[in-house]
Formats: sequence, C-alpha cells, structure tokens
Amino acid sequence: MTKVNGFDLSSFDGLQTAQEDGIPVEIVHPGTGELVGVTVVVAGPDSTHAKKADRALINRRLKMQKTKSLTAEELQAESLRKLAACVLSWDGMVDGGKPLECVTENVLLAFERAPWLAEQVAEAAGNRAAFFTN
Repeated sequence: MTKVNGFDLSSFDGLQTAQEDGIPVEIVHPGTGELVGVTVVVAGPDSTHAKKADRALINRRLKMQKTKSLTAEELQAESLRKLAACVLSWDGMVDGGKPLECVTENVLLAFERAPWLAEQVAEAAGNRAAFFTN
C-alpha cells in the first residue's frame, strides 16, 4: 500500500473521545496564581455535551425571537449555562464548609459567585489543543 501525502483525517480520531472524557483543570487563585485545591473536569468544544447545550440555546433563541429580543443578561446567562453543561465533575468544591455536589445548579452558583472560576473553565473548555492525546 502506498502512503499518500496530505492532511490525514485519521490523525484526529482520538480527539472526539478525549473531548467526551474531558480534561482536568486545576483552578488557581485569581490574585496569587496558587492552586486552590479544586479540580474541574471539563468536556471539549466539540463534545456531545457542548453540542447539546448549543442546540438547546439556539432552539430557545428561535422560539423567543418571535416574541422578544434577548437582553445582555439573558445572553450572559445562556453562555454560563452552556459552560456549566460542559462541566463533567469536580473535586474539592466546598461551600460553607460542606462539599458541593457537581450538578448544573451548583455549577451555575459557583460561576456566578466566582466569575474567575468560570473564566478558567471556559478557557480550558475552548482550547481544542488541550484535548489532543499523545
């Protein structure tokens, strides 16, 4: 068999699995840069989690466009909901001295109370290069 030069799509075969499995994100303090003891596992931008959240947001927007325009606050909330849908698990998240279960409601709460946490998770979730397996 002759090897053909060019762009080989099979070189990306592991990417989808890696995005579904997610990558760990070590959260750092926004002021000191030190680890805070929280690890968030986040799915990738092409994962089924991200795609499902995208479709839900688009469908909502299509329904709403007939009746009203979205506000900046609603758009920002949608963005956080999509990001929350990509959070697969976390370890070390505590609120008031009690462990915080990794469910969408709690993820949104954490993102609202600590926007810097959402920023770190969003940066990792959108970085396709981080999901490539060696």
